[in-house]
Parts: sequence; structure tokens; C-alpha cells
Amino acid sequence: MPNAVQGLPSLLKRILGHPRLPADCWYLTSSLSLASLNQPQLIPTILKRAFQEGTTKNQHASQKIQHDDFAKRRLKEQSRILWRIREGLLKGSVIYGLPRAINAVTALKNDISPLSEYAPTTRRRALQDSAAQKVALERGDEQFGMIYGKIADRIRHQLQDSGHSDLLTIAELMYAHILSEDSILGARETSLCVVAALAGLDVEPQLKGHRIGAINCGSSESEVNAVLEVSEWIKLLVQSKTAET
Repeated sequence: MPNAVQGLPSLLKRILGHPRLPADCWYLTSSLSLASLNQPQLIPTILKRAFQEGTTKNQHASQKIQHDDFAKRRLKEQSRILWRIREGLLKGSVIYGLPRAINAVTALKNDISPLSEYAPTTRRRALQDSAAQKVALERGDEQFGMIYGKIADRIRHQLQDSGHSDLLTIAELMYAHILSEDSILGARETSLCVVAALAGLDVEPQLKGHRIGAINCGSSESEVNAVLEVSEWIKLLVQSKTAET
């Protein structure tokens, strides 16, 4: 979709200027929106722009810290940004499915060869160690409760009585091993990623619940609305360029 690639840089400039979008989340939520719309080929453009923004910040910082190694600072910042995007895309698999997550994560592979591919998370250990798995399940249950608040038990009962009780089991495992893992993204950032991923799908009941959940996790209502607004901009770009082809 070459036209969308051409239109994305100007849209990213608009997104960066959004007054209510959390500063260090713009590239996360934008990447999740594209992955949800199955446009993985556009995500490297976001990564490169995020790298540029990070380099600019380090240049300003290096003027104040004379003896700091700028190249090391830049590489460290790029690695941080990369892993935040990767982790967001992986967590988005809970919403838009593993195939789209695979497409999105692998779309970045050719752009980041100098950077580490070893995940700094606890998921593998949680699968291999019973004590770590217990910690993950408890952490997932806590985050589930944080998102749904007073209606958390009601949601659990609805999943249990849905006609297939394993829906609750799947939800518990997804929260334990995917959504609540906080080595890279905490609950607040994760909840905004979920909102961005849901915005690309026609699932209004779930989007409504997770809008409230994002606020319960620490975001303001205006920040959540900003994520939704940016997701809509991205959807309109993709739809308009699709109609032209």
C-alpha cells in the first residue's frame, strides 16, 4: 500500500502534536492501531520516526552532559523504544489474534538487526517454574480486577457461564502471561495499547469496557479519548488509501 506509506509521515507529525496524547505512548498506540488493521508494513515507519525523536532528545541531553557517550545513549534509547513497540504488539495478540501479531513483530525485523532480540521478560520462566507461574496468575488476577473494578466478579461469572467455561481459563492465562507481564510495559500503558487495538475492530462492548479499564489503570479520560482519536485518524488513512487502489 505505497500511498498509505507516503501519507503516514505527515499523519505522524499530526499525532506527535496531539496535546493530550501521552508523550511516550504515541508510537505504541499508533503501531497497535496499524497491527489491528493488518497493516504491518507501515509499522517500521513509526519505529524509524520514534528513533528520530529519541535521537533528538539525546542530542539535547548530550549538550548538558559533556562526558556522556552519545552513541551509547542513542543505542540504549533505540533498544528501549523497540522493545516497547514489540511488547505492545505482542500484548495486542490478545485482541487482534496471533497471526496479526506475528506479521507486525516480524515486519520490524529487517530494521533492527543491530539490536537485541532476546526478550527481557519473565514469561519463559513462568512457564517452566511453578512458583513463577503462581506469581504470574496472581498478578494477572490483580490486573483483571484493576481493569474491571467493581464488576470484575460479574465479568468472571459471565465468562464462566458463557457456554464454554474455558473462556474464563483462557482469560486468566492471557492476563497472567501476556497482559500483566510488566517488565517492559506496565498496566497503564498496556491498557492504552488494548484500547488502540480494540479501536480497529467492530467490538464496541469490549471497547467500552476497556476505555473504563484504562482510566482505572491511571489514564485520564482525555488521554483515552486521544488514543481513540489517533486510532480513528489511522483507520481513515488506511481506508482512504485502500479505496484508491
